[in-house]
Amino acid sequence: MISSLAYIYEKKVFLNLVTGTSLSQHAALCDPLDHDEKYDRLYEFTKIVQALTEGSAAPISFQGEHYQVEELPLHPPIPEHLLPGYYVAGHSEKAQWVKLETGAVGMHMLGGELDYIPEGVSGIHFGLITREIEDAAWDAAEARYPEDARGKYVLEKSMKNTDSVWKKRLKFAADTEDKSDNGYWLAPFRSFQADCPYFVGGHERVKNLIVSLVRRGIENIILEVPETDEDFAEVAKAYALAEAELAKDFEAIPSEAIAP
Repeated sequence: MISSLAYIYEKKVFLNLVTGTSLSQHAALCDPLDHDEKYDRLYEFTKIVQALTEGSAAPISFQGEHYQVEELPLHPPIPEHLLPGYYVAGHSEKAQWVKLETGAVGMHMLGGELDYIPEGVSGIHFGLITREIEDAAWDAAEARYPEDARGKYVLEKSMKNTDSVWKKRLKFAADTEDKSDNGYWLAPFRSFQADCPYFVGGHERVKNLIVSLVRRGIENIILEVPETDEDFAEVAKAYALAEAELAKDFEAIPSEAIAP
């Protein structure tokens, strides 16, 4: 799929590396691995994908505990400028090890304390709804994701079928937080309509968030896909404001300090 998308659309893809699925599906697949072993398996899987995509047309071989391949080819090979990027979430030592060993970007959900960035994280994931002014942004957000009692019920049931630490933390926050003064919003998650937190605000507030994240070392902002053309356009306007603000940072750097 990576190779086909590269050649058909000349697009680079990004892979989100995860260790598994729901507890019931792990049981159905007779998967007995514990937390750390799942990350060992994920590491092997990722190294095979990297060897296939980053090599030439020559077949590759790999002998691991969980995966073995012999003279496995990838046709057609992927041009260097279209090689995939990799994201990995998780804060355990094993998750950090996979990130370092594979060169993946450490990814984290946007937290209620917007200025908190865990060590080793350079990617932030959240949904975004913005309009020119605050009230219009909240009107759009609440129309898009109304409170849903059935969704809340489904979320409660789903929480019994996961061992995901981040999801449990987000569920706890969703049960204790409502519409916040700083734009952080968990209602879509609480109603089982989204799997991440949302940020809602006018263009100026969104600009300030993006600028703050970049200045604190975030190099990758992973947004939930906007649902309408209007949403895309409004996000683009806020990003343009942030780009103009961040450009001032470079203007303030002496030219001799900027590498060619």
